[in-house]
Amino acid sequence: MGPIHRRLPPYLLLPLLAACGGDGGGPTELAPPCAIQGAVIPGATAAGRLGASSCAGVSDIPATGPTNFARWTVTIHPDTVYIVPARLLSLGNGTSWYGKLLAYSGEGSDTLLRTGYWGWAHRADGDVLEEMLVADTGTRELIVHLERATLSDSGHYQLEVRRRPMLQLTPGVTTPQLALEGGCPLRTAGTPGRALFFKYAGTATITRQVSVAQFGGSVNLYYAWASSPRINFACWYAGGDCNLGVGGPASFAITPAPVDGLTGGALFTLGPVATVTLKVDAVP
Repeated sequence: MGPIHRRLPPYLLLPLLAACGGDGGGPTELAPPCAIQGAVIPGATAAGRLGASSCAGVSDIPATGPTNFARWTVTIHPDTVYIVPARLLSLGNGTSWYGKLLAYSGEGSDTLLRTGYWGWAHRADGDVLEEMLVADTGTRELIVHLERATLSDSGHYQLEVRRRPMLQLTPGVTTPQLALEGGCPLRTAGTPGRALFFKYAGTATITRQVSVAQFGGSVNLYYAWASSPRINFACWYAGGDCNLGVGGPASFAITPAPVDGLTGGALFTLGPVATVTLKVDAVP
């Protein structure tokens, strides 16, 4: 698993696994370098190349400086997490190149940074994989922005979009048992990791906790949460409001900071599967 950095990504049992993706074909870069290259739809891929001929600019990531980038769009909808992987294709002979994956939203005349990558990993074929988790409380078009990490990084890439519904938690109500083996693949978390996503409405005056109980095994579970308005699962450089933690192999509780609005969460394993129930309630 690639490093997940800290600043010091009747319920899910519905037959929705097909919504987690698929590796269908998609567009390649055809537009001028600084234009939007096209739209990526869930279940499809888009492809291109980053290098000195790509659009030039200055990175929004601190201490990065000049860079070159390509941009695509994806339309997201509420109650859904979008998993956006960028596969940086190997240069051959065991060599790799590196990029940074970000998401922006065009609001008025400005383009605002909304989130950044969730995790990254080296793949067995020599590719580098980055993944970004994107969610929002409304329907909007986002700009998927891929830039090279340094001016010496260049190579071909492939973007993909997968989507997964967020499980709505009702205060005081325990969910049915949920099998993480039916969760969405989170490829930067294990081989692959499996994740389920939840949400609940809160207020800034009440601290709530999500109780997680395990059944049929002692699998080490991990979690993340992020609060509205952006539900920003980038826990490091993108000004995210995300927090990460290790739940462990037994029952545990997640206690997000109270906010007015929606809190989104992710529960995942690094490979082994588990069956869990979730319940949100006010902290006693």
